[in-house]
Amino acid sequence: MTISTACLDGKCLKFYNLQTESLEVIRSSCSTDWIGRFTFETKMKGSLPDRVVGDDNKFYCPYMDYQLHAQVENIRSLKTFIPAGEILEFVNDDDFQRFCISNKNDLPAEWVITVRDSISFCLGRIDNAITKRYIEDLLERANMQGAKHVSTPFTSSTELHPQDGVPLQNPTEYRSLVGDLQYLSTTLAFSVNKVCQFMQHLTDKHLLLVKRILRYLQGTSSYGLTLRPSSNLKLSFQAYTDADWAGDQTDKRLTSGYCVYLGLNLISWSARKHKTVSKSSMEAEYCGLAIATAELMWIEFLLKELKVPVCTPPVLCLNLGDNKLFGTIPSQIGSLSKLTHLDLSLNNFSGHIPLEIGSLTSLRHLDLFDNQIEGSICQEIGNLHFLTHLWLAKNNLVGPIPTTSICNLTKLSILSVYSNQISGVIPRDIGRLSSLIALDFSDNNLIGSIPISIGNLTNLTFLAIYRNQISGVIPLDIGGLSSLTVLYLFENNLSGSIPLSIICNLTKLSILLIYSNQISGVIPHDIGSLSSLAVLNLFRNNLSGSIPTSICNLTKLSILSLYSNQISNVIPRDIGSLSSLTFLDLSENNLSGPVPKLITNLTSLDTLQLYDNQLSGIIPQDIGRLASLTLLDWSMNKLSGSVPASVGNLSSLTLLSLFQNELSGSLPIEINNLRHLEKLYLSTNEFSGNLPQNVCQTGVLEQFIASNNHFTGPIPRSLRNCTSLRVLGLRRNELVDNITEAFHVYPYLELFSMRTNMLYGELSNDWADCQNLTALFFSGNNITGSIPSSIGKLKTLKALYLDSNNLVGEIPKKLYALSLLIYLSLSNNQLSGKLSFPIGMLSRLQYLDLSRNKFIGSIPKELGECSNLISLNLSTNNFNESIPPEIGNLGSLQVLLDLSYNELSGEIPSALGKLSKLETLNLSHNKLFGSIPSSLDQMLSLTTVNISYNELSGCLPNIKASRLLQLMR
Repeated sequence: MTISTACLDGKCLKFYNLQTESLEVIRSSCSTDWIGRFTFETKMKGSLPDRVVGDDNKFYCPYMDYQLHAQVENIRSLKTFIPAGEILEFVNDDDFQRFCISNKNDLPAEWVITVRDSISFCLGRIDNAITKRYIEDLLERANMQGAKHVSTPFTSSTELHPQDGVPLQNPTEYRSLVGDLQYLSTTLAFSVNKVCQFMQHLTDKHLLLVKRILRYLQGTSSYGLTLRPSSNLKLSFQAYTDADWAGDQTDKRLTSGYCVYLGLNLISWSARKHKTVSKSSMEAEYCGLAIATAELMWIEFLLKELKVPVCTPPVLCLNLGDNKLFGTIPSQIGSLSKLTHLDLSLNNFSGHIPLEIGSLTSLRHLDLFDNQIEGSICQEIGNLHFLTHLWLAKNNLVGPIPTTSICNLTKLSILSVYSNQISGVIPRDIGRLSSLIALDFSDNNLIGSIPISIGNLTNLTFLAIYRNQISGVIPLDIGGLSSLTVLYLFENNLSGSIPLSIICNLTKLSILLIYSNQISGVIPHDIGSLSSLAVLNLFRNNLSGSIPTSICNLTKLSILSLYSNQISNVIPRDIGSLSSLTFLDLSENNLSGPVPKLITNLTSLDTLQLYDNQLSGIIPQDIGRLASLTLLDWSMNKLSGSVPASVGNLSSLTLLSLFQNELSGSLPIEINNLRHLEKLYLSTNEFSGNLPQNVCQTGVLEQFIASNNHFTGPIPRSLRNCTSLRVLGLRRNELVDNITEAFHVYPYLELFSMRTNMLYGELSNDWADCQNLTALFFSGNNITGSIPSSIGKLKTLKALYLDSNNLVGEIPKKLYALSLLIYLSLSNNQLSGKLSFPIGMLSRLQYLDLSRNKFIGSIPKELGECSNLISLNLSTNNFNESIPPEIGNLGSLQVLLDLSYNELSGEIPSALGKLSKLETLNLSHNKLFGSIPSSLDQMLSLTTVNISYNELSGCLPNIKASRLLQLMR
């Protein structure tokens, strides 16, 4: 009678699958309580016996640390193994029943033997149905049959602590569940290891994590390990190991794990926390590697004893990837001569690739991805003749690709060196790597042309040479890569036309990206033969002609982008047959004619961009059928008519852009249904009527620009209360509203433009709460009152335009706090008083216009400290006294210096001659006297000078000579 599996369930030790007359007891690592009782009976309070002796005088050694095999012939030996007080359950077996009855007198009186009719579970068998039944029974015991499924049993970022939560009143349930979980699949090895670490301090939070594991099992009960026969008679091992250094926040101990594959089948695995603390992450990785190596060697010796041939050496994998290791790669790594997999990716290694790496002649997989490795690719890599995977991407490698070394690696299937600083040309002999299935040279500084020999890589499925400086034409030989599914050639200097060989032969191609080159000619008419094509990006080239109608045969196409070319004529009528299309961008071309009505058949579209063309006609009335649209941009065309009401059906729309067309009429009320709309651009059309009243009722609108239209009426209340707004532009309309009450606080507002409307009232102090505001435009309205001093609190303000209103009073002194201000225009108001505020503190100011006001007093000399000023206009005021010579310090003054129509007196300061960049100087209509300074001859950039209506004398500056000198230069 052979017992293949034993489970401890509370106080009941169950033996299953009884077949022969001998008894085999298997001790599992989960039954910690039972091992203690067993040890007490056999060896007083000690550890497991070194050997077990049966009545046949044979002895059997324990199996490792956690399992015990023993063989007995009669019930007297059975007493040695089973403590008193236990209940034994056996499957109905006639031979064993007779055995027990014949020895009944030898059993202690307190022993009970229960004979069962059938096997409950036998997890030792490869049967998913049994595993599923076991999980269902486990869920039923935990009362979680209807629990919601989760996709993972545990998250590695979850931190557990012994004292978290409330202690459990009944820890038996927890321990029983965790004990039963250990019999299940590999996906639970790590998570069960975690929840087993708090057996002495169980809390409700620990129980919640156990229940998460059960929720994971709820949806994966039918999963299992599949053992597949090998097609190759030469079996090989693969062992993978990893370690989490100081991952336990409670005791800082190392957690390591490994898994061992025999061929394609997982046969051994472990996840355990070590008893000691590792001093470094490198030590932790080596500890994990040592444990995995020991397990690998044990299995190899076992197979040798069973005379199972293993003709290839075990695959030894050193995986130190995704850590925080730094420094140089040690040269001693070359001593690991049997290493087959070396993974140092996702670390911070620097320095050069060690030359000793060429000694790893058994290496098949070398991964140095995403480090800071410098220098060139060493020639010694060419010694790795068994190498199949070479990952050197995302480093700082320089120099050319070593032609001889790389091209000798004839077994390479993956070669990736993208995102480095590799220069030179692509090796001409690259075609010798006939086993390549993936080649990635992208994001480097490669020059020259694509070599013709690349057409010999007939197994290639992935080819990426994007973001280099590759020039020349696309070679016809690429058409020989019949297995190619992905071709990335974008962002180079490729020229010429798209070869027909690509279109005709690459029938498996699913992604074709050749954008941002100098490709010319027309799109091949036979492009429709690429029946597997899912992504076609040809934007930013010099393609001309029309869009071929055969493109409508690409029924698998999901992304089509042809923007920024010179494509003309109309959009193909049958474009609506591309039912899989999710992204369509034909913008920045010369397309004309109406938008095809069948475009509304593309119900899977997420993005539709046709901006900057010559499209005419109306917007299709059933545009609302495109319910999946999130971005619709048809701006900068010649579309006419009104916006159809069906646009309100585009409930997923986040961007709607129709600016710079010839659209007219009122906006449909249905536009209020666009509850996810974040950006709405309607400017430069002929729209009229009121603005939509509820366009921002959901509070997600960020940008609303409807300038240069004929909108009338008040500003909608939903806009006044829309706290999500960042940009609001309604300039040059006919809006009428009281701004004192119109607006509430906009915490995220960055730009506000209401220029040239009919707004009235006074500016509120609430504007000071818009702490992100960078530009405020209220020009050309009927605003009264004074400028609120609270505007000085807008620390991010760069542009303030309040000109052409009826503002009165002085400029608040607190405006000097606007240290980022670049544009300040307060012209054409009724402002008065002296410029007493410290204007020199506005050091970044470039444009200052205070003209057409009633300022008095002298021009402040602090203006000379505004060294970045480009234009200064103080005309038509009542400034008196002399022109301060500090104006000559404004060396950046270029566009305009206008001090006309004031009451300035005194002489023109000779310091003005230092304004060598100034183009226009106007000092007319003042009371200036004295001679014209000769230093004005040094103002070589002057094109216009007006010093009339003064009392000046002397010679005029040689302006004509200055112009001639300027033209000669």
